[in-house]
Order: sequence, then C-alpha cells, then structure tokens
Amino acid sequence: MLFTLVFAFSIMLLFICFTRSIVTLFIPDTASAAWGYAVAGLPLFATDYLFFGINIIIIGYYTSIERLRRAISLTVLRGILPVVFFFTLPLLLDVNGIWLAVAAGDITTTVVIVILLIVDKVRRNG
Repeated sequence: MLFTLVFAFSIMLLFICFTRSIVTLFIPDTASAAWGYAVAGLPLFATDYLFFGINIIIIGYYTSIERLRRAISLTVLRGILPVVFFFTLPLLLDVNGIWLAVAAGDITTTVVIVILLIVDKVRRNG
C-alpha cells in the first residue's frame, strides 16, 4: 500500500509540475483553445491518481479475501460517481468541474472505503 501511495503521489506531482510539456506531447499547437483547456485542467485531473491507487488496491484486497460483493459494490461506485459529478460539478465549478469529476468520484469512493474499514475494525474488536 505504501508503494502505491508513493508511486501515485509521484505521478500526480509529475503531471502537475510538467503539465505544459505533457500537454504539448498530445496537442503541439500551443495557441489552440484545446491546449489552454488541457494545461488548465491536467493538474486538476492529476489529483485523482492518489485516490485511484488507494481504491484499486483496496478493491483488489477485498477481491483477494473473497469479499466479492464489497469489491463489486466499490467498483460500481467508482463507475457511477464520476457520471453524477460530471453533471453536478460543472454547475458549481464551470469547466473545472468537468476536470474534477473523476477525482471527486474517487475521493468519495475512498471516503466510503475508509468508513467500511473502520466499521470492519470495530466489528472485529467489539
């Protein structure tokens, strides 16, 4: 888990620090509107990497201990929440809401995972 956190954080920092270079690899025309949107949005989108890593590791953990219902539920949650946020966040945050929708879905899923882990721990110890 620690490796995943360090790796995901490193990738997130890489995307934030080298946004212009990364965007230019895919959109060479730096005068285009698309380039401007991507440069503004990539750092926002990059915040997802940390939470994505946590979610995938925990979902894999639940699968490995044969808690398939929980693993599937969390996977479905990861698929549904971004769609919900794609429709709601732009109303609040404009274009930035689109870039943050996936991260918001993964952050919310991570919060649910933390709650489930706490409940599991209380049940084991209580």
